Amino acid sequence: MPGTEQKTVGIHTLGCRLNQFESDGIIARFLDEEQKYRLANLDSGPDIAIINTCTVTDQAESRSRALVRKILRKNPSSKIVITGCYAQTDPERVAAIPGVFAVVGNDRKTGLKSIVEDLENGQLYGEKDKVFSAGGLDRRSGESKRPVLENPFAYGDVFPVGHSRAYLKIQDGCDRRCSYCKIPRARGGGVSRSFDEILDHVRSLNDRGVPEIVITGVNPGWYRENGRSFNQLIYAILRELDYSRLRLSSIEPCDVDEELAELSLH
Repeated sequence: MPGTEQKTVGIHTLGCRLNQFESDGIIARFLDEEQKYRLANLDSGPDIAIINTCTVTDQAESRSRALVRKILRKNPSSKIVITGCYAQTDPERVAAIPGVFAVVGNDRKTGLKSIVEDLENGQLYGEKDKVFSAGGLDRRSGESKRPVLENPFAYGDVFPVGHSRAYLKIQDGCDRRCSYCKIPRARGGGVSRSFDEILDHVRSLNDRGVPEIVITGVNPGWYRENGRSFNQLIYAILRELDYSRLRLSSIEPCDVDEELAELSLH
């Protein structure tokens, strides 16, 4: 923005490729046409430091704490925002980390920029001053399915930021009930992105000359949208590509069949 000093913003992504897609989407919203922000390395202690967390391993809390300390050593006034799965499942524990400015769960992640700006302007307050997360997305009493995230695909057409490989989110959440896994508590029930919206995104990536597109989601092989399956989606994507290479990630063995194996030969 002409005549206005830009603030710096940086992001560090822990965990999966799905988080990487969402980190690219978050940063893109800060680096919009208003030009109020410029991208900075998190190690430099930016004005706004975002940590997109994972909750799969028991190292999530210690790694997040270490990152917060590292950022504050560089810039004690840095506003540190914790988002992602750890922020969703254990928001109070995350908020208790010294130096954290705001905690934004997956259920509010697409609106992270607005939350940060409203907090800075004194226009918004979290339930406990800085927590914007409903906590674990457990099944409600009497219901068989978990709630799904609101607008999990509101990032739109996300393009790589600071790297050449593009991550393409096609699905979020999971309806399976594996006793060892807490991801459904962090991501809610399974939901699929619009078939046509995905193809539009693929065309945009291909037209930009992105060398590799990585299909991602919590359980991408589960993809179902208006009667169309994961295999049908992959076939449709392959027909759109004349430059980019397609890579699949985190497909459950039970979702791999002969048709998908045949498609993988392309």
